[in-house]
Amino acid sequence: MKKKFAIVTALTLICSMLVACGEINPDKYVTLGNYEGVEVEVSYVEFTEEDVENAVVAELDAHVDAYDLYEYTPTGEDTVSQGSIANIDYVGTLNGEAFAGGTAEGYHLEIGSGSFIAGFEEGLVGVKVGDTVDLNLTFPEDYTADLAGQDVVFTVTVNSIDLRVKPEYNDEFVASLQLDPTITTYESMKDYMRGYLQSSCDEQNKTAWQLAVWNTVYATCEVSEPPQELIDEQKVALSEYYKMYAEMCGMDLETFVTSYMGTDMATYEADMLTAATEEAKIELVYRAIAKKEGIEVTDEILNEYVEAEYVMYGYASAEEMLADTGEEDYKAYVLRQEVLERLAEVMVVVETEPTALMGTY
Repeated sequence: MKKKFAIVTALTLICSMLVACGEINPDKYVTLGNYEGVEVEVSYVEFTEEDVENAVVAELDAHVDAYDLYEYTPTGEDTVSQGSIANIDYVGTLNGEAFAGGTAEGYHLEIGSGSFIAGFEEGLVGVKVGDTVDLNLTFPEDYTADLAGQDVVFTVTVNSIDLRVKPEYNDEFVASLQLDPTITTYESMKDYMRGYLQSSCDEQNKTAWQLAVWNTVYATCEVSEPPQELIDEQKVALSEYYKMYAEMCGMDLETFVTSYMGTDMATYEADMLTAATEEAKIELVYRAIAKKEGIEVTDEILNEYVEAEYVMYGYASAEEMLADTGEEDYKAYVLRQEVLERLAEVMVVVETEPTALMGTY
């Protein structure tokens, strides 16, 4: 469960997991700049009704494609060619026995789509409607363990060659999908997507002003070399993050570093030390600002945050989330959020020309 929480919040939370930091006087290491009244420009994102419409269509398109909800009509063609959408029945056998997942009836296959293993689609080109053919094929070596490299036979019957048409996106179609109890018409689908886009804007805009405010403040501060124990704790936190990320990708850390990050372990360790040192400096500045502004995370404030967030991170209760993440770790995260809120109050956030919301559909 903690993996889920840490991955979602990424380095914002995991690099603030510093129990020992509470014992360190940040004033010994940090000289704060003057940030009160300083102007900070922030570019927010917004969406239009056209974005809402596009998002609805994209969502419905994805659903239709995933569940093959197209409307099909036989074209009357009698021979399969490249680009044909063939309605087929097939049975795959290994050593004369049908294997799991190798049989289907009425399957619509676009010839040339690369949906099947090499040779399957090519083997149907030129086959006439109503005919049955045996395709002697070999599964690739990187396929599932039970079929990798195996010689198999697919017996395929071509039922028809069809025209594929996207269904009309109307109230009846939307209701038939049963996506959500609140989505029963096309307009309610738009309302749902409008809310989703608004949430995306709110999240991106919150991140935008937090980054703008923090980067402006941090640039005015002078920070000396952090204490070694703080650097070590940050390095452990960063390492834990990458180990969890590697696990989610189904790799051990070294494989993840070399194949996914494209570097070697020695370089990785050096980069980790640099990043941990910088994160330790950042944490000291947060603590210094909190001390100057008199910000403390009381039980009341802590509970407000966890009550607002536990559902979002997939927990059954606030108590479960706190128990899983650790109260001190979560307090460190909340402290950062409180510091950013205070900075936004004492600084002047100036909105520049808004930009379009991207990457949501």
